[in-house]
This record gives sequence, structure tokens and C-alpha cells, in this order.
Amino acid sequence: MSSNKKVFKNTFILYFRGGVTLLIGLYSSRILLKSLGVEDFGIYNVVGGIVGLFSFLHYSLSDSTTRFLNLSINDSFGNFNKVFNSSLVLHFILAFLILVLSETIGLWFFYNKMNIPNNRVDIAFWVYQFSVIASIISILQVPYDSAILSKEKIDVYAYISVLESFLKLFITFVISYIEIDRLFSYSLLLLILYFIIRLVYQIYCRLKIPETKFAFNYDSKVIKDMFVFFSWIIFGNLSVITFYQGVNLLQNMFFGAVINASIAIGNQIKGSMDTVAGNFLTAIRPRIYNAYIKGEIDELRNLLYDSSRFSFLLICFISIPIYFNVDTVLVLWLGSVPNYSNIFIKMLIITMIINSCFYSLSTIIHAIGKLFIFSSITGFFYILGVLLTYYFLKSGYPPTTPYFVQILLSLLIGLSNLLIVRYYIKELTILKFFAKVILRIFIIFLISFLGCKFIGEYFYKNNVYITAILQIVFNTSIILIIGLNNAERNMVKNKLLSKLSNKTLE
Repeated sequence: MSSNKKVFKNTFILYFRGGVTLLIGLYSSRILLKSLGVEDFGIYNVVGGIVGLFSFLHYSLSDSTTRFLNLSINDSFGNFNKVFNSSLVLHFILAFLILVLSETIGLWFFYNKMNIPNNRVDIAFWVYQFSVIASIISILQVPYDSAILSKEKIDVYAYISVLESFLKLFITFVISYIEIDRLFSYSLLLLILYFIIRLVYQIYCRLKIPETKFAFNYDSKVIKDMFVFFSWIIFGNLSVITFYQGVNLLQNMFFGAVINASIAIGNQIKGSMDTVAGNFLTAIRPRIYNAYIKGEIDELRNLLYDSSRFSFLLICFISIPIYFNVDTVLVLWLGSVPNYSNIFIKMLIITMIINSCFYSLSTIIHAIGKLFIFSSITGFFYILGVLLTYYFLKSGYPPTTPYFVQILLSLLIGLSNLLIVRYYIKELTILKFFAKVILRIFIIFLISFLGCKFIGEYFYKNNVYITAILQIVFNTSIILIIGLNNAERNMVKNKLLSKLSNKTLE
């Protein structure tokens, strides 16, 4: 199978995974909101949301571990088993540090700074403890995720993710019939689920990737190099966690737990869309690493241009129709819609569209391995974002203010990443990136956005469902006609025809 076809196949598999997990996640949120109620749903978001926050760390550590495993596959960095075991040791150390910090500083903040109704503090404490344990399990799962991805076992990764989503949906149904406190039950069942998924990954790796067998087979130089790399990754991600959790807590302090329910709804949409874009990057990431390792700069440049464009197209394919029909989507999805949910989602969509243009740049920076400047700049901007948010909310600004700050941060971080890549790889010029990527996707976005707006406001507005269908058709047509070239359109067409013919034969 050719390199491009393999990337396309992996992308298609992961896109299917993203679509399934997106639909299941959205439906699960509707049931969960109804089962828990707005207040408990908000409490889980702000207290139990630690799992979601550490997912930033999970994905970045997985990206970094995959990088080192790819280096070992290409015989330029030790052997696979040695690198795997070294990463496993480092993740155990990291998990222990997270446990210590969570049970000291985290508990102090929980009891002294969080705005939780008095009658729910005891339950919230257990939600916090379950979430800490779940986060540790998630961290210890990273080396196994990375092993699967570095071997490009994308279908296995997708199937396990879909299984996890269905089990989460099952849990949301189960708690509706549980007599014990539902918030407590939901958090405990999720913890059990994370443990089961961790075992599934480990068992598969033991059976199918024998190099992942644990042994005291590590190299001090390997551990040192990985430790330095991970340190900068952790520093950068702690700033991300500080921003998102900090903003969440500031909203809680100034507006109460109910506003956290609206934030949770927005974050659910954002997380689902980020997963769709992340699926493509997961498929393309090993190719970027290999191109850089082998010094194939032309291939690396083409991968950057194409992956940036595809990430944008995938986000726009989903987000633009949602942007114009967010109220209808929320009513169908949740029934009872918390205040500010619609505006939060619209502003998050703008943020995600901006981020999608620059996603691949961070992967190239990881491939280069020079993270000092990258993590320092990212950390500075996110900490600045928390300070700005506090200043504005303290000054009486509305709950939407942090999202304006987030949009600004996305632009600044994206542009700074472009400058970093240009500094280390001279062949990747800024002007060419703007000409090949930014200008083209801006034209696509402008046509699609204005066309959907025209359809909604002037062309057909008597029936919201027909309007939404017309907007989806128009948006998809623009992406296919302008966003893709002839070869890419033919590849999509052939893949769809192949799937349809297989279904017909069945």
C-alpha cells in the first residue's frame, strides 16, 4: 500500500471513529444533564473535569512518546523495547507527582476556593478523588497508546475508542435507574471504565506488540533525553491546564456552579470537534516524524501544507452548520438549555477554526525536538490569559469575556508556532505558508460562511430543518469543489464507492 493511500485509509478509519464518538458523546450529554440536573452537571464539570484537563497532558505525552518510538523504529534512537520501558518508568513517576499535587495543593483549593453548595461538598470530594485516580490511569495508559500508534495500528486504536464511547453511553443510561447519589455513581462508574480500557490496551499490546513487554530494560541516556523532552512538554501543558481549569474556576467563583454547566456543554462540543481534527493528525503524525528524521524537507513541507488544510476542512465541515443552527441543535440535543450555552459554543467554534490552521505546526516542533522556546511562549500566553480573565471578570465583565481572550490566544500562539518552525527549518517560509494554507482556507471559509448566512437569513428561513440541510449541502459542496484538488476528490469518491459496494454485496 502506498504512503498516501495508507494515510488516507488511516484518516478514514479515525474519521469514522470521530463521527461515532461525536454522536455518542452528544447524546450522552443530553441524558447526563437530565439525570444529574444542571447544578450537579456543573459540579462534575468543575470538579470531575480534572480528567478532561489531564487529557491535554495525555495527548501531548502520547505525541511525544510516539516520537521517540518512531525514532527507535528508524534505528536512530535505541531499540523499541528499551524506549518503551523507559517511557513507562517516566510515566509512573509523573503519575506519582500528579497524585501528590492533587492530594495537597488540589485539596486545599477544593476546600478553600471552590464555590460548591454546602449540601454537595461531601459528594464533590469523592468525585474529585475518583477523577484524580482516573487521571493517573490515563497517564499510565500513554505508552501503550503510543506503541499502537507508532506501529500504525490505527484500526485497533479506533475500535477501542468506539468501545469506550459506547460504554460511557451505557453508564449514562445506568445512572438513571440507580438509587444511590447519581453524581457519586457516575464518577465511580467512569473510574471503573477507565481502568477497563487501560487493561484492554495493555492486553492487546502484550499479545500483538511483544516489544511492549515490561522489563527493567532501560538506558540512562534514553531516560535523560526523554525526561528533558517530557519536562518541556509538561511545562507547556501545565500552562494549558492552568488556563482552562483556571478560567473554569474563575467562572465558578464569580458566577456559581450553574455557569459551569453551560461551560461543560460548550466544552463537550469543542472536545468532540477537536477529536475529529485530532484523528487526522493521529494518522499523519508518524509520516511527519519519519519525513523529518530522514531529512525529506520537501515531503515535510507538503505534509505541513496538506495537513493544515485538511484539519481546517474537517473542522469547517462540522462547525459552520452548527454555528448557524446552534439553538436548534441545543434544543434537540439537551431539551433544557443552560443560559449562555449558545454563545459559548459559537465563540469556541471560532477558536477551533483558528486553531485548525496551525495544528500541524506543533507536531513539526515536536519532531524537531527543540521545545524550550515553544513551551516558554505557549506558557507565557496561557498564564497571561488567566490573568486577563481574572482582571476582566473582577471588573464586572460578562461570562463571555474569557472566550474573547481565548480567541486572541489562539491567534498569538498559532503565529508564534509558525515563527518557531521557520527559525529551525529555513525551507518552510512564512510567505509560502500564508499563500498555500492561510489564503486558500480564508477564501473557503469566507464563501462557506457567507453562503450559509445568506441561506439562513434570506434564501429559506421558513423551516429550520430544511435551512440546516441546505446549509450542510452548500458547505460540503464548497469544501469538495474548492477545498480539495482533483486527485483528492477522486480518492474520496473511490473510497465511498468502495464502502457502498461492500455494503451492497453484504
